[in-house]
Amino acid sequence: MVLVIVVSVVIAFYVGPHYGHRHVAVYVTLCSLVGSLTVMSCKGLGLALKDTISNKSNELGNWPTWALLFTAIICITLQMNYLNKALDIFNTGIVTPVYYVFFTTLVIIASAVLFREWTSLSAQDLLGSLCGFLTVIVAILLLNAFRDLDISLVDVSGVMRPKRMLLPSQDEEGLVEGREKSGATYGSPGNTGLM
Repeated sequence: MVLVIVVSVVIAFYVGPHYGHRHVAVYVTLCSLVGSLTVMSCKGLGLALKDTISNKSNELGNWPTWALLFTAIICITLQMNYLNKALDIFNTGIVTPVYYVFFTTLVIIASAVLFREWTSLSAQDLLGSLCGFLTVIVAILLLNAFRDLDISLVDVSGVMRPKRMLLPSQDEEGLVEGREKSGATYGSPGNTGLM
C-alpha cells in the first residue's frame, strides 16, 4: 500500500505534468494504482458489513471499517479525476483497453498480496486463471485495435477462397474492358444498368 501511494504521488506531481500529455500510460497507470486500492477498500468494507449484518460482530463500531470507507471515497475521487484527464487528452479507443489491462492486472496483484487468495489455488487452477486473464487482455486489445477497420463477411470469405478463384476470369475481364471502352457504367445517366 505504501508503494502504491509513493508511486501515485510521484506520478501525480512529477511524471504527470511533464509526460502526461504525451503518453497515455501515465494517467492510466495512476488511475489503475488508485483503483486497485479502491477495490481492496470496497472488499474489506463488504466483509465488515457482511459480519455486521449476519450478527457475527458489530464492525461499524470499529475504526478500520470507517477508515476503509473514507479510503474508498478518496480513491474513487482520485481515480475518476485522473481517468477524466486521460480521456480529455487521448482517444477513448486508446484509453479504454489500456486502462482495462492495467486496472485488472493491478487489482489481481493487490488481491493476491493483501488477501493471499492465490495460496489456496492448485497449479492447474493458477495456470487456468492466468490463461483466461491473458485471453481476455488479448481479446480487448484486438477488439479495440481493429474496430475502426471496415471488414465485412464478404471480405473474410474472399480471403478463404482458393487463389485461382480470386483472379478475374477471361470473360469478366472482357466485360470490364468493354464497359470501359464504351464509357457505360451502371447507374450512369441514360443507362438502365442492363446489358
